[in-house]
Amino acid sequence: MPRKKRDWYPGATYHVMCRGIRRMAIFREEEDYEIFLLKVKKTMECLPFILHSYCMMTNHIHLQITTMDSEIWKIMKRLLSSYARNFNNKYGYSGHLFDSRYTSCLIEDAIYFLEVSRYIHLNPVRAGMVREPVTYPYSSYEYYVSGKDHPLLDKSRVLGNFRAEHEEKYRMFVEGAISHAERELQIQKEMGEDDKWLPW
Repeated sequence: MPRKKRDWYPGATYHVMCRGIRRMAIFREEEDYEIFLLKVKKTMECLPFILHSYCMMTNHIHLQITTMDSEIWKIMKRLLSSYARNFNNKYGYSGHLFDSRYTSCLIEDAIYFLEVSRYIHLNPVRAGMVREPVTYPYSSYEYYVSGKDHPLLDKSRVLGNFRAEHEEKYRMFVEGAISHAERELQIQKEMGEDDKWLPW
């Protein structure tokens, strides 16, 4: 059973969400999404971690991360501060870009790990931005179902849960939405994500 926890230990896996202050868009054009992934890469080089899944929405971000030698707060502080500085410089803003502290939930079992990955990849569908998750360009889902490699993404833990035809079975798991509705509501509650955080 997942629980909110600020403690850290090597190999801990987290579902992390960070939101724009006052529902503010944290991505205004396509280049911003590219810059955020570049900041993820730079952060990963300085404070190594494993990225399992991600989704960049207009006004918030979901990440599924396993720590290595650094605490999750150090990773997130470096990543978010770096992106916020770039964003403010680019658009002539000052002050906070993100709403207070990021939200994180410790993932402690394999079933919940898969549910979180699915939840992250269905975020754009729930927000009404796309009908099919594979058509949303700013998440890791396409790389899971197409077999394409992503330089920042480690797909092995997710796909390792399926014995054969990994990509197709994961697609069926993600897109078979009805049977997972109860778990989705649980994750939504734990992350404090509700309709007010849907992109405008």
